[in-house]
Amino acid sequence: MQHDEIQIRFQNMEASKISSSHLKSVLKEIQNEAPAGAVIEANIVYQEDFFKGVLHIRSNEGPFFGMVTADNIEDLGQKLLEQMK
Repeated sequence: MQHDEIQIRFQNMEASKISSSHLKSVLKEIQNEAPAGAVIEANIVYQEDFFKGVLHIRSNEGPFFGMVTADNIEDLGQKLLEQMK
Protein backbone atom coordinates (compact mmCIF):
# COMPACT_ATOMS: atom_id res chain seq x y z
CA MET A 1 0.00 0.00 0.00
CA GLN A 2 1.07 3.56 -0.57
CA HIS A 3 2.09 5.79 2.31
CA ASP A 4 -0.67 8.34 1.61
CA GLU A 5 -3.39 5.76 2.26
CA ILE A 6 -3.02 6.48 6.00
CA GLN A 7 -3.90 9.98 7.14
CA ILE A 8 -3.76 11.25 10.72
CA ARG A 9 -5.24 14.59 11.77
CA PHE A 10 -4.70 16.07 15.23
CA GLN A 11 -7.08 18.68 16.66
CA ASN A 12 -6.62 20.83 19.77
CA MET A 13 -3.11 19.45 20.30
CA GLU A 14 0.40 19.24 18.92
CA ALA A 15 1.45 15.63 18.51
CA SER A 16 4.93 14.76 19.69
CA LYS A 17 7.14 12.66 17.43
CA ILE A 18 6.74 9.75 19.86
CA SER A 19 2.93 9.83 19.93
CA SER A 20 2.72 10.38 16.18
CA SER A 21 5.09 7.47 15.57
CA HIS A 22 3.08 5.24 17.93
CA LEU A 23 -0.20 6.02 16.15
CA LYS A 24 1.35 5.43 12.72
CA SER A 25 2.55 2.04 13.91
CA VAL A 26 -0.92 1.12 15.18
CA LEU A 27 -2.58 2.33 11.98
CA LYS A 28 -0.13 0.32 9.86
CA GLU A 29 -1.12 -2.74 11.86
CA ILE A 30 -4.80 -1.97 11.20
CA GLN A 31 -3.96 -1.38 7.53
CA ASN A 32 -2.41 -4.83 7.29
CA GLU A 33 -5.74 -6.35 8.35
CA ALA A 34 -7.89 -4.06 6.18
CA PRO A 35 -9.08 -5.02 2.70
CA ALA A 36 -6.61 -4.36 -0.12
CA GLY A 37 -6.63 -0.75 -1.30
CA ALA A 38 -8.25 0.56 1.88
CA VAL A 39 -7.81 4.22 2.80
CA ILE A 40 -7.52 4.93 6.52
CA GLU A 41 -8.28 8.30 8.09
CA ALA A 42 -7.75 8.89 11.80
CA ASN A 43 -8.87 12.02 13.62
CA ILE A 44 -7.38 12.48 17.08
CA VAL A 45 -8.97 15.19 19.22
CA TYR A 46 -7.90 16.38 22.65
CA GLN A 47 -11.00 17.31 24.67
CA GLU A 48 -10.32 18.85 28.09
CA ASP A 49 -8.74 15.88 29.88
CA PHE A 50 -9.02 12.98 27.45
CA PHE A 51 -8.33 11.97 23.86
CA LYS A 52 -10.96 10.91 21.35
CA GLY A 53 -9.99 8.87 18.30
CA VAL A 54 -12.26 8.48 15.29
CA LEU A 55 -11.18 6.03 12.59
CA HIS A 56 -12.67 5.76 9.10
CA ILE A 57 -11.64 2.99 6.70
CA ARG A 58 -12.88 3.20 3.12
CA SER A 59 -12.52 0.09 1.00
CA ASN A 60 -14.10 -1.81 -1.87
CA GLU A 61 -15.68 -4.11 0.73
CA GLY A 62 -17.43 -1.17 2.38
CA PRO A 63 -16.76 1.44 5.02
CA PHE A 64 -15.56 0.65 8.54
CA PHE A 65 -15.77 3.01 11.50
CA GLY A 66 -14.39 3.11 15.02
CA MET A 67 -14.47 5.62 17.87
CA VAL A 68 -12.73 5.37 21.25
CA THR A 69 -11.64 7.59 24.12
CA ALA A 70 -8.62 7.28 26.41
CA ASP A 71 -6.53 9.20 28.90
CA ASN A 72 -3.40 9.05 26.72
CA ILE A 73 -2.30 8.45 23.12
CA GLU A 74 -0.84 5.00 23.76
CA ASP A 75 -4.09 3.69 25.26
CA LEU A 76 -6.06 5.36 22.47
CA GLY A 77 -4.03 3.53 19.83
CA GLN A 78 -4.44 0.20 21.59
CA LYS A 79 -8.21 0.67 21.93
CA LEU A 80 -8.53 1.53 18.22
CA LEU A 81 -6.55 -1.57 17.33
CA GLU A 82 -8.71 -3.80 19.53
CA GLN A 83 -11.94 -2.30 18.22
CA MET A 84 -11.00 -2.84 14.58
CA LYS A 85 -10.09 -6.52 15.00
